[in-house]
Amino acid sequence: AAERTYTIIYMFVACSIFAVCITKVTTMFNKISEKRSALSEGLATLKSYMHSYKIDTTLQHRCVDYLEALFAAKRLRSNEQRYLDELSSGLKAEVHVATHGPVI
Repeated sequence: AAERTYTIIYMFVACSIFAVCITKVTTMFNKISEKRSALSEGLATLKSYMHSYKIDTTLQHRCVDYLEALFAAKRLRSNEQRYLDELSSGLKAEVHVATHGPVI
């Protein structure tokens, strides 16, 4: 009887952990989908604007490609920035000099 109770409790805990993991993955995909949807909506508005002014299609494609690349770069930079913000002020200064020093 004790083994059966242990097994039932163990299975309940395992199912709960699995459900939490599935929820987190689903939430992550929903956030990505929302951001991508907002970008698509904005690009559709821009395309409509450019189409209404009869802007050359190659220029339209260049604008859209640029904005998509900018969106991808922002997504990557936001993750990096979050981790850089966790550094001490001295380390931040060293990283800043290392990344922007050659430019200045």
